[in-house]
Amino acid sequence: MNEYYTNNYTKYCKDVKFDFFDSYDFLFIFGRSISVVIIPIDIFGMYCIIKKTPKKLKTKGCLMYLQSLIIFLDILLTLCMTPYVYFPTCSGFTIGIFRSIGFPMIFQCFIAIVGISTLNFAVPIIFENRHNILVRSNFKITRKCSRILFYLFNVTLPFFCQLPVFLHIPDQIPAALEVLKRIPCPTIEYFQQPIFTLTLKYDVAMFSLSTTLFVAFIQILFFSIHSFYHLRKISNFASVKTQKLQKAVFSALSLQISVSTAILILPIFYFWYAFQFNYYRQGFTNISFLMIASHGCFATVTMLFCHKNYREYISSFFCKKKPRIDGLHSNTPSFQRTNISVQHVEPIRF
Repeated sequence: MNEYYTNNYTKYCKDVKFDFFDSYDFLFIFGRSISVVIIPIDIFGMYCIIKKTPKKLKTKGCLMYLQSLIIFLDILLTLCMTPYVYFPTCSGFTIGIFRSIGFPMIFQCFIAIVGISTLNFAVPIIFENRHNILVRSNFKITRKCSRILFYLFNVTLPFFCQLPVFLHIPDQIPAALEVLKRIPCPTIEYFQQPIFTLTLKYDVAMFSLSTTLFVAFIQILFFSIHSFYHLRKISNFASVKTQKLQKAVFSALSLQISVSTAILILPIFYFWYAFQFNYYRQGFTNISFLMIASHGCFATVTMLFCHKNYREYISSFFCKKKPRIDGLHSNTPSFQRTNISVQHVEPIRF
C-alpha cells in the first residue's frame, strides 16, 4: 500500500479534487447530527404504536416489529457504524462506536447487511397482516402454522440470501490492492484508515441484493393488489364505520411504505449505476448512506401523521381544549340570573 501511494497515487492522482462531501469529516458530522433528530422521533413513534394503537386494529405487533427494526438500523448506521464505503467496490471502514470498542469489521458488515435485508422483508409481513383481515375468500393464509412458517420465512431468508457474500472474504492486503485497480484514485483516507474488503466477487453481492429485493417486492405486490381489490368489496360484509377505518388504515400504511421506498430509490439506483459502469464519486456514496440511515425516520413521520390516532395524540400537545365557560355550567338557575340582571337595571327617567 505504501509503495502504491508513493509511486502511483502521489503522481497520477494529484489533479483529482475532492470536496467536503467526499471527506471523512462530512460523514462523521452529519451522521452524528441527524442521529440527534431521527432517533428520538423513531422512539416516539414506537411509543405511539404501543400506547395509542387501537386494539381493534390488529396490526400492533407487526407495526412494533417494523418500528423496532427502524430504530435498530438508525442507531446502527448513524452511531454504531457510520460506514465509509468505496463504491463501486465492497471496501471501506467505519467511524462509529463499534470501531472505538474494537468490534470486528466482518461482524459489523454482517449485522448491517442482514439488518437492512430484514427490514426489507418486514414490509410483506405487515401487508400480509392487512390482507388476512380484509380478504374474505379462501385465497389467503388461514392456518396458524402456515402463518408462522410465512413469518419464519421472511425473518430468516435475509440471513440465507446474504450468506454467500460472507463465504468469500478475501485476504485483506491483496484485496486492498485489487480494489485500487477499479478505483485508482480514492480519497486519501484509503491509505490512512484500516480498510476492510468484504468481497471481490461483485456478481455474488449483486445477486444476493437483487434476490432480496425481488422476493420482497413480489410479496408486497401480491398482498397490496389483492388487498386493494377486496377493499373495494368490503361494503358487502362491513358497516360504514368499519369500511372507513379499514380504508384509512390501508391508505396510511401504503403511504408510509411508499415514502420509505421513495427515499431509497435514489441510493439503490446510484449503487446499481456505480457497479454497472464502474463509477466512483465518494460524495454521492456518503450522501446515499445518510439517506439510507434516515429513511426510517421519514417512514415514522409519515406513520405519525397518516394514522388518525397518532395524529390526534400529537395535535393534543399543541391544541389543548379549553374548558367551556357559559351560562349552562353555572349553578344559578337561568330564571334567577335573569331576575338578578333585571334588578340592576336602572329605570329610564324622562
